[in-house]
Amino acid sequence: MRGRSAWDREGSAAAYERGRPEYLGEAVAWAAERTGLPTDGRALDLAAGTGRLTRALVPLAGRVVAVEPGADMRAELAKQHPEVEVIDGTAEAIPVADSTIDAVFVGDAFHWFDGERALAEIQRVLAGPGGVAVLWNFPAMGEKMQPWVDALNEALAGYRERVSHSHAGMRGWRDHFERAGWLEPLEHRSFVDEGAWTSEDVRAFASSWSHVVQLEGEDRRDALAAIDRVLADAPRDVPVDFRTEVFAARRTP
Repeated sequence: MRGRSAWDREGSAAAYERGRPEYLGEAVAWAAERTGLPTDGRALDLAAGTGRLTRALVPLAGRVVAVEPGADMRAELAKQHPEVEVIDGTAEAIPVADSTIDAVFVGDAFHWFDGERALAEIQRVLAGPGGVAVLWNFPAMGEKMQPWVDALNEALAGYRERVSHSHAGMRGWRDHFERAGWLEPLEHRSFVDEGAWTSEDVRAFASSWSHVVQLEGEDRRDALAAIDRVLADAPRDVPVDFRTEVFAARRTP
């Protein structure tokens, strides 16, 4: 999982909360169904961040537990959702008793984990026939915005190698599920909704990227200034397709 200090930067939680889109409700409901989460069950949001996924789980479960290693993130989550049990912990050492969770959900975070250790912990905490769902949010800004997206990626590329983000984990996270003998094969569904962002929304999104949030001092100021330069002439209103990809698996019988 991401290091305990990786997201404990001043303003990191605010940047993440402002810049990341909500998970599509239909997608989270499908994940809950496929994991077998009962309406009175106990759901675990693992690496919960500021609670983007947590808030979508609250109406679907009797109780939601949010595990997050970043103190800044936990504080923001607890402020937004006092009804949720918020715990300091990591995916590789989940601070929850054995067989006490009905379904585990991971939003935009599994690539940070040691996949083998995380799945062993998920297996330990799951009760009965429960399951696990991994969700990814992908706001697609389309051709109108593509030149600015390309320019942002180019301007910030040098920072990717200087932070603790695992791009190999982003590519290979499903391999851990295929090797887990206690899980059924992953089911996958895509959910898309049309919307719009202003250029300020795009700026907030880029500022929330992990390789920007983790920077400190002059490096962070330079990265934010680069974002401002790229987006200075960007369109004011940007059509966006908000896409949530959901992968879910239940325990084998």
